[in-house]
Amino acid sequence: MKNFRVIELLIKLEIIADKKISNSTEWQYSKNIVSRFTLKNKMYEHGQVYLTPCLMQARSYALNIYGSEAFSETFKLIELLDREKVEIPFVIIDEFKSFFSLRSVNCEPIIFRLHDLSKDYILCNEDGSQDVDKTISLIESKIKKYGFEKYDP
Repeated sequence: MKNFRVIELLIKLEIIADKKISNSTEWQYSKNIVSRFTLKNKMYEHGQVYLTPCLMQARSYALNIYGSEAFSETFKLIELLDREKVEIPFVIIDEFKSFFSLRSVNCEPIIFRLHDLSKDYILCNEDGSQDVDKTISLIESKIKKYGFEKYDP
């Protein structure tokens, strides 16, 4: 993620959208999603493999065309700007050419199911914090409360 500077690009595209299509209903809806990334929320920038104990969450992430919610939302914003006939300045396209080159790449999701993974392999939570024990306790309490089938459909 950091190599492609996705969040930095998304911030620049958000500024363009605010100036050029601020009255667009589609942009108003998209802006709520985009803002989650551009407000410096580290959970979208960790740039590592994502592990989740919940198959439903794994499916959700795997169904993002580019495997990353931030990548997918950035491409959606580019497509919205294209539909609204808003030209992205060449200087931005040139600055982020490695990202724009991904538009022609076909991606397919992959889900691995791991068993008996030690918490020692979990480096940090998705928000970047190191309190893995607290996260594991929360997961275990949800499984006890709802049952594994409901927590992991």
